[in-house]
Amino acid sequence: MKFRRRLTKFLHPLGVALVVIGGCAHQTQVNSAQGIGVSAQRALTFSFSADDGGDVSSALTEDLTETAEQMWRQWLGDFLSAPLSSPSEIKVRFRAVDGLAGRSQGREIEIGRSLSGRERVSVFRHELAHLFLSHNAQTNCHGDRPSEFYSEAFALWASQDENRLLSGFPYASQARDYLRDHAIGEKLFHDAASAQALARLVAESRRLRPNGPESLSEFFRSSIKDCDFSHRVIADRLIGEKQKAPLSRESVLIVDGISGEKLKTAGEFRDARFPVASILKPALVAEFVELQRSQVSKSTLTWSCPEKAAGRPWVWSDALVYSCNGFFLDSDRPSRAALARFTQRLRLFGVLVSDDSTIEQLIGLHPGVEASPEAILSYYSWLSERAPEVIEALRGTASKGTLSRLPDSDWFARNQIALKSGTIRNAQGEPEHGWIVAIGPRGEAERPGFLAIVHQRGSSPQILLERLRAHLQDVLTPHPNVASAKVQILGLVPRASVSARCENLLLVSGQEPKSNSTIGFSALAEGTRIRCDRGPLWLKYPAPGGFQERAYWGQIEVSSPPSVADSNEIVVDSPSPRQARARRGSELVLTTSERSYVAGVLASEFPDGRHETLKALALVVKFNLQNAKRGRHLGRPICDTTHCQVFGPRNNDAGVAFGEKYSKVAQEISGPTRADIVLR
Repeated sequence: MKFRRRLTKFLHPLGVALVVIGGCAHQTQVNSAQGIGVSAQRALTFSFSADDGGDVSSALTEDLTETAEQMWRQWLGDFLSAPLSSPSEIKVRFRAVDGLAGRSQGREIEIGRSLSGRERVSVFRHELAHLFLSHNAQTNCHGDRPSEFYSEAFALWASQDENRLLSGFPYASQARDYLRDHAIGEKLFHDAASAQALARLVAESRRLRPNGPESLSEFFRSSIKDCDFSHRVIADRLIGEKQKAPLSRESVLIVDGISGEKLKTAGEFRDARFPVASILKPALVAEFVELQRSQVSKSTLTWSCPEKAAGRPWVWSDALVYSCNGFFLDSDRPSRAALARFTQRLRLFGVLVSDDSTIEQLIGLHPGVEASPEAILSYYSWLSERAPEVIEALRGTASKGTLSRLPDSDWFARNQIALKSGTIRNAQGEPEHGWIVAIGPRGEAERPGFLAIVHQRGSSPQILLERLRAHLQDVLTPHPNVASAKVQILGLVPRASVSARCENLLLVSGQEPKSNSTIGFSALAEGTRIRCDRGPLWLKYPAPGGFQERAYWGQIEVSSPPSVADSNEIVVDSPSPRQARARRGSELVLTTSERSYVAGVLASEFPDGRHETLKALALVVKFNLQNAKRGRHLGRPICDTTHCQVFGPRNNDAGVAFGEKYSKVAQEISGPTRADIVLR
């Protein structure tokens, strides 16, 4: 009672009366014209009640009453230039409805009873702001009704309620792109993500331009004066036009991570070069120890990833999944010589970059580094072998980083797909180039099951994520096989007479890539592994009438078979020299994908077979492969001759495997095994 007397004494000069009705409903009158110096025709009146008949405490109603008086007066001064008479009585009801925070309609405000005290006040201010705007439109704008988008943005700004909803989108660019795709016409989709995205944009506006002629307060004051409450006017202010940068066709490349064969291609994936954005950040972390050290964030714009909070400890893995520029800019800089060596390697893979490129250019903040999608994906293929821990960290991108909280994020997180996004934006914040790199889980061959990249002008990674999922499911369903196949090749040919060449980069046991190289197997030590970047290894060997070449997709390892005396194979006849070589096996072992191996056997064993017959044969081929260690070469991989089952190259369709009939059959019979991922 003492508090109520003090409150009444305080409110009396303002023309405010506090009335208690029946102990559970309370009315308060606020002089709504005080803020602009106009006498009120009618006081603002509230009544409070609970839908279950329970008591609404005096402390709560007094707290909300004081809040209403302060906010209403402030809004009159901030947003209006004309008098505004008070509405009739406003009913405030507390309701026990699951998931209800607050809503308003007409002259009624509903607030969820489960809210905490701070949330309750914030939601009340928010709904009161909706009512304030609606009442002004009815009074001063001939009954015009504000669009849903405009009203929600105004309520967030006027009530300062956006912080309650900021958990949904860590980045303003992410929120802007989501609303471009979901805010259509005069309606905002009724989902939590849309409200969270709008709250993020309001918070960003308050952070960058809290006051002055560029602030949202001035924008709302001007548009309210003009009675322009349209969806268009607020969408242009917060989001910008639908697409200012012209959209291009998507550039898509998906490759088999084990064999290297292309599974899907579209657009300008090979010849066109585009600004790389932040796609090279994982390469920088893997290359330079300076970028692997922990840091503490600073309160600058570059450290707003996702929140502008100084003093937070950061490790390199979080800096990658949040694509935090501040981490890279504030790290110790690698030496010029080290950067030059790094850029030289990038050029080998086809990246357009100079020796004197800066960190700012390499992380996409400044122009100067460009690459084709194929070049970027080739570097990631090499990186997945050289620095698997960096690729592993990128799995967090979908669960907590730049591509989290999107409709397709959970799908990528569930399937353990590593992602790296990149965006180039213009001065207005519009996306000019969007990138996503995706790396599948590693199979038994210690290689990712697949690698994929998508790029599009005028789009953003947040929009591209849905389409990337569709591309992957188109190629990899029903069971994306990451199983590998090991096969002994060219067992009838002496190893010393075999050489390998690569039309792009030759990769030898993790060493520096070698461009347009030819290498003889006689010079390679036991255990050496070689493969070709962006193409097959062409093996040249003696044949009747000269030499012959075959293309092999995958990795070849020098692995000598045991001597006949050391093997467990039972010899029951007197083999010819050719039969003896076949039984002994080969010193060259190819590791390729199971799909590629099965397709190669089908093409060699029964090239004219019909589809269903090939499917039956494919099941036999797969069984023989999986049981090879109990077959003709005990303890060693299956061979490529009639001694096991013939495995030959498919040179006519080399590199475009998916859709070719043998590859299609091999994909159809792939069932889930321990080495497979099942897209869930």
